[in-house]
Amino acid sequence: MLERQVLIIVGFLLLSGGAITIYAFHQHVGHEIETILDRIDEAPSETVHPSDDADVPAPVQRYLEAIGIDGQPAIRSVRLKQRGQMRTSPEGAWIPIEAEQYISTDPPGFVWLAKTRIMGVIPMWVRDKFTAGHGEMWIRPLGLITAARSSGPEVDQGTMLRYLAEMAWFPTAFLPSENLQWQAIDDRSARAVFTLGEQSVAATFEFGDSGLIERVEAQRYYDTGDGYELKRWSGIHADYQDVDGVRIPTGAELTWHLDDGDFTWLKLEITDVEFDHPTRY
Repeated sequence: MLERQVLIIVGFLLLSGGAITIYAFHQHVGHEIETILDRIDEAPSETVHPSDDADVPAPVQRYLEAIGIDGQPAIRSVRLKQRGQMRTSPEGAWIPIEAEQYISTDPPGFVWLAKTRIMGVIPMWVRDKFTAGHGEMWIRPLGLITAARSSGPEVDQGTMLRYLAEMAWFPTAFLPSENLQWQAIDDRSARAVFTLGEQSVAATFEFGDSGLIERVEAQRYYDTGDGYELKRWSGIHADYQDVDGVRIPTGAELTWHLDDGDFTWLKLEITDVEFDHPTRY
C-alpha cells in the first residue's frame, strides 16, 4: 500500500514538474516570437518590379513573372500553419506533426514551433529558430527529461539554408539585394547566394515547365550523432496556390542524400498562411 502511494506521489511530482518546465519553454519561445514580430516595420512596403532587375538569370525572371509578384508590395513578414509527418532515421516510423511559423524578411529570421507525440502518447515540442544570423534547435518533451538543444556554426549554416529554401513562401525576397544574389547555371536552374554579415550559403533552384520552383538542393551539415558532415540535401516545392495574388508552394518534402541511400525525413503541407500580419495565432 505504501509503495503504491509513493509511486503515485512520484508520478504526480514528475507530471507537475514537467508541466512547469513546459510552461517555461512556451514562455521562452513566445518571447522569441514576439521579438521577431516586434522588429517588423509596419509601414507600407514599396511595390516590386522584377523586370527592373537586369542581374536576374532567365529562369528566375520567368519564375518571378509566373508567381505574379510584379506590382505587389514587398513581403515583410509571414505567419503560417503546417501539418505533416516526420521521422528521425531512415528506418524510423513516421509521426504526425502540427506546426506554426513566424518569418521576418527584414531582418531575416524565423521561429518554427512544432508539436508531436512520442510513441503516439508523450507530447513533444520542437522549436527551430534563425535570428541575427544564428540558428538553434530545441527539443522539449513533456516531463523531467533533459531537453536537446543544438547550436553552433553548423546549425547556423543549416538554418540559413532553410531560410533560403523557404523564400518560395515569401518570394519578393528572391529579388537581388545586399543579402541575395543570383548566379546563372542553365535555362532550367540557377544558384542563389544568401549572405548575412560574414556568413554565406548557396543553393541551386530548379524550375519546371510552368516556370515555378520544383526543387532546391544544397550542401548542408548533417548531424551524424558523432559530429557534423556536409551532405547533399534537397527539398521539393509543390501544390502552388494563390495567396493575396502571389503563387506560393503549399507542399514540401525534405530529403538527405546519404552515402547509404536517400533519407526523406519531413513532409509538410501549409494549412494557413498570411503575409504582413505580424501577430501570433
